[in-house]
Amino acid sequence: MAYDLNNAQSYIPSFDKIFSKHEIKKVLEFGEGEGTRYLLDKCEFVCSIEVSAYPYHMDWYNTCKEKYKGYKNWKQILYRCDDLLIKLDQNAQKKKYEKIENYAHYLEEILNLGISSSDGYDLAFVDYGIHLRADMVNLLFNKVDIIAAHDTNVGKELYGWDRISVPMNYTEIDFNPGEYLGTKFWIRQHD
Repeated sequence: MAYDLNNAQSYIPSFDKIFSKHEIKKVLEFGEGEGTRYLLDKCEFVCSIEVSAYPYHMDWYNTCKEKYKGYKNWKQILYRCDDLLIKLDQNAQKKKYEKIENYAHYLEEILNLGISSSDGYDLAFVDYGIHLRADMVNLLFNKVDIIAAHDTNVGKELYGWDRISVPMNYTEIDFNPGEYLGTKFWIRQHD
């Protein structure tokens, strides 16, 4: 099936490479969108968590709910941010990050919504609408074998990419370093 590649789906060619080299049946997606259909068509099960901090996130959640309602291999979860998490996200947009200790419990709560939805995931994809993406990547290490994140070439400070601490048992792969938005993968190495 051909997919209309725009900036929102610029990661699909790199996902094609990952899917050709790894068996990926279950995906945990943080942030849903146009590329969700790609994952639904490729995988046995996809859990999409929409993290709603602003009204347009709720609109997007409802749009996706309607668009993908016919997929039996999809679970959609909505996480509504409280005022404190919204403030933390707004601070991140101003490149004023709080100490992770001040909001890690929120991200763990979001992560646990998805983790409890399956026996285990082969891949987790971080592309949600709030700007605490790198911290979610850090939480996913040693919980999921393959972690992907979108927009890794932009907003180094905005998304906190410089705060990722890659464990020794993961290899970082950037399939499209010249691509404007960028997508990176972290793949766990098994002995």
